[in-house]
Parts: sequence; C-alpha cells; structure tokens
Amino acid sequence: MVDSPEAPQSSNPLFKTQGVRGLSRVICFSPDHSKTLPELSVPQIRGVVDTWNEQIEELGKDYIWVQAFENKGEAMGCSQPHPHGQIWLTASCQTRLSAKSTT
Repeated sequence: MVDSPEAPQSSNPLFKTQGVRGLSRVICFSPDHSKTLPELSVPQIRGVVDTWNEQIEELGKDYIWVQAFENKGEAMGCSQPHPHGQIWLTASCQTRLSAKSTT
C-alpha cells in the first residue's frame, strides 16, 4: 500500500521489523465464481496465465519480488469464498530467496 504506516519497532532482539513497499492484485478467474483454476477450460486457463504474465511484466518494472498464485479455501487464509488468484509484489526480496537466486 502506498500510504501504509511504518512498521512498529520491536524491542525483542529476535525480531527485526522493516517497512517494505508493495502491492497486491486480485484476479477473478471466471464469471462463474464457483470454478477453481483446474476446472476451467484450456482457453480459460490460458487467459488467466496471460493475465498473470501481463501483470508481472507491467508491475515487475517497479518491484523485484513478484508472486502469482491461486488462493482458495479457508486453510490458505482465503478471505473470499470464491476461487481467485492474487499477485503479490514487493520492493525487496526475502534473504533466503535472494541467496538462492544468486547460487
């Protein structure tokens, strides 16, 4: 969020807090909100993948970490009852991921 407040500082030495610029987008896969990604036709899935690619190409210019995924079900922390996709973007990359990408 562009106007997010700074993260509160922790007095516990085990925790480090740092504000990070980021963005999240939600993508509905189909007008039929009861269908999950594998239940769509091949052309519909292609449309979802094309949308992911377009969003990643556009937004990846401003963010170094981009993650696109299907979000469904309470177990995944999904707040919406219908299947949908999300794209998460941040201006920084987790340390472990950065280390793996350089090896």
